[in-house]
Amino acid sequence: MDVRTLTKMALLLALMCISAFLSFPNPLTPGMMTTLLTLIMCLVGFMLQPKQAFIVLAGYVILASFVPVYVGGRIANIFGPTGGYILSWPIAYTVLSLLKGHTSSFWQYTWRSIVITIPLVHIGGIAGYMLFTGMGLHQLWAAFLLVSAPFIPTDIVKCIIAAWLATKIKI
Repeated sequence: MDVRTLTKMALLLALMCISAFLSFPNPLTPGMMTTLLTLIMCLVGFMLQPKQAFIVLAGYVILASFVPVYVGGRIANIFGPTGGYILSWPIAYTVLSLLKGHTSSFWQYTWRSIVITIPLVHIGGIAGYMLFTGMGLHQLWAAFLLVSAPFIPTDIVKCIIAAWLATKIKI
């Protein structure tokens, strides 16, 4: 990899670390916060090749295991109720990078990020939450309503913003 690519990867990793702390209240849930991390991870998928995206995303998960670059602590997050979300990021956003297409199109980026990343991340998140809490399969709908449904609208908005930014940034 050349210096330009490594610099782009490092900058996106740094933005991921910062964006995890840029949060706002989720209007659909009492007391839960939404971060800008989803937006930056979409940019990683759009702006990097699949191998590079995986390295950055896996690097973030590993870094978050040792350094508090994710809201709420370190390795406990991976083995806690949000662990399924965290572990699904390298997969979901690498798949986005793989399937983003060859042209930088706002509409293609928007629908691909929504159709690819949101289901993959939320399936991982729900599964991780259910495993952590010991919920049975018969409680799948309750888990979806609790840990996924309130975040889907804000995730869609962040995917749209990321798609727009990715078509405007020329690096």
